[in-house]
Amino acid sequence: MAVSVTYNEIALYCPALVQPAAPLSLSADPAAPLTFGEFSTGATTGTALKLNQNSRRAEIISQWGGAGAHGVFYGLDLSESSGLTLAYSAGGANVNGPQVKSAAGTLALTANVYNYVFITSAAAVTAATSSSRVSLPSNPTTHCCFLGRVLCNASNIVEIDYSGRHYLRGGCLWRRTADEGEPTDTPASTTLFFNRTEGGVYAWDGVEYFAVAGDTSSLSTDVDDLQARLEEQEYLLKALLREYFVTLGPQTGDPILMDGFCRALAES
Repeated sequence: MAVSVTYNEIALYCPALVQPAAPLSLSADPAAPLTFGEFSTGATTGTALKLNQNSRRAEIISQWGGAGAHGVFYGLDLSESSGLTLAYSAGGANVNGPQVKSAAGTLALTANVYNYVFITSAAAVTAATSSSRVSLPSNPTTHCCFLGRVLCNASNIVEIDYSGRHYLRGGCLWRRTADEGEPTDTPASTTLFFNRTEGGVYAWDGVEYFAVAGDTSSLSTDVDDLQARLEEQEYLLKALLREYFVTLGPQTGDPILMDGFCRALAES
């Protein structure tokens, strides 16, 4: 039976989003002007300097235009191949600015542990392992993008979980976890992203999470409270009706009808 992708882990036990590196500087060698260096037809003097300056500016745009982010653009989907071999599709990710691409391939995993799969800034797909889901391994390199967690038994892949896998969508980072409501982790203050949970969608602003939409964490409590209030109102209404029909009903209406109504109320 094929292993389906799940989202069963809470944020606290997902690999943290990798923080961006210190930004490149326009004043660093080669110092870059505030605008791109222009080339004229046949020019030779200063061409190499302008190329290097423009390359540095392009690097800065790439690094911070993507917010220094580490997230999947497209593809890089994980699936079982055979036994302990994991397959991944072709795809691309932003790893600290530059986009890295990988062709489809396979990766040999370790038996009887959790395998945390990453793509590095060198476009290499690799894994770090842990014997426990609550004890996260170190990332394989300083800058890498988490692709998913794969659990293996002695001979096969038994679970592929995407909880904590970051995507870049519309220029924004996004992930999904299994938290019932607000995520319970504390990400780095230099990051900003959206987190979908079982209870809603939350945004991390570098200081705290705040609900964006669909926060249902207190829904069950609200329903129980409403039910209790309805039962209280129903009890009061019945008491008022009994008082009316017992004391005033016989004087103003059909006694038989009123008596039957009172008995129905008493039995309800």
